[in-house]
Amino acid sequence: MVEDLHWVDSETQAILDLLAESISVARVLLLVNYRPEYQHGWGRRRAYSQVRLDPLTTDGAKDLLGSLLGADPSLDALKQKLVERTEYRLDKAAADFVLPTTVQAVIAARIDRLSPDVKRVLQAAAVIGKDVCFGTLA
Repeated sequence: MVEDLHWVDSETQAILDLLAESISVARVLLLVNYRPEYQHGWGRRRAYSQVRLDPLTTDGAKDLLGSLLGADPSLDALKQKLVERTEYRLDKAAADFVLPTTVQAVIAARIDRLSPDVKRVLQAAAVIGKDVCFGTLA
């Protein structure tokens, strides 16, 4: 499964192209999703099938967010902002929520919510390197 193919880098695209070329002789399911502006050359292959999913309507987006976030009225402004951020428009003004615009911003926002002790452990692990033994962190 590869999500958001429209943001894929050229190296990953090359690997996916090779996989798509050889997939018809293997027992492999390659499932990808992408926005309409993304272009690939796989559509002519006999092992390729496409299922188009149209964008959610505004009501559909509201229903989805209600299922995911719940019905607490305190979340209404956030839901509204999320619907707007995903290219849907509502007739009410959005509250001034700060929503991260990049993956790095999402990670930074999550780190900011950690307790000071957990942040220190995370900072120590970052200094140690990619592979950190639990005993070292303890």
